[in-house]
Amino acid sequence: DEGLRLVRALQNEEEMQCFLRRLLDSDWRQVKTDSSSELEFVGFAQRLTTSGAEGPPHAVLAAVREQLRSAPWAELKLGPDQDRMQVAVAMEKEARELDAAGKAREAVEAYRRSVAVFNLVYSFDPRSKNPKIKEMVGSRMAELTGLANQLEASLAGSAAASAAQPSAEAQLAPADLEARLRRLRE
Repeated sequence: DEGLRLVRALQNEEEMQCFLRRLLDSDWRQVKTDSSSELEFVGFAQRLTTSGAEGPPHAVLAAVREQLRSAPWAELKLGPDQDRMQVAVAMEKEARELDAAGKAREAVEAYRRSVAVFNLVYSFDPRSKNPKIKEMVGSRMAELTGLANQLEASLAGSAAASAAQPSAEAQLAPADLEARLRRLRE
């Protein structure tokens, strides 16, 4: 929180880019390597450098983190030196935070990404030779898949329910509609 405020106070785009790259790195992400992604990232840093902060510092930092997580020019960083178990756990934490914040669609995607990384651990990580670890990772994958499926079902259910319910105007009797129209004209 304090770091973002200080970097903004500097009004220096290069410092803002460095700060944003550290934030991305802390979330196991990086800017995609193509030139258009780099340009979009630089533009994001410029806008953040020149715009004023709205709200308390922790809320501003949370909003910036959220924008970085959903930016189309950012990608998951899974280098050969990265511990995939740590990445999967961090992604699971992010998914649970999105779920708790009521962002169901984003949470479903985050759960699915976490399961994919856990699957890499389950299939290829040397630690998975230990049956207890393999069982733990497998049960974690099943749990996260279940959470994603529940969220998808609730999203589909709420979409179907809202489509099935008539609007408030459609529920009014014709006499009530006429009375409302008269009041609006007056």
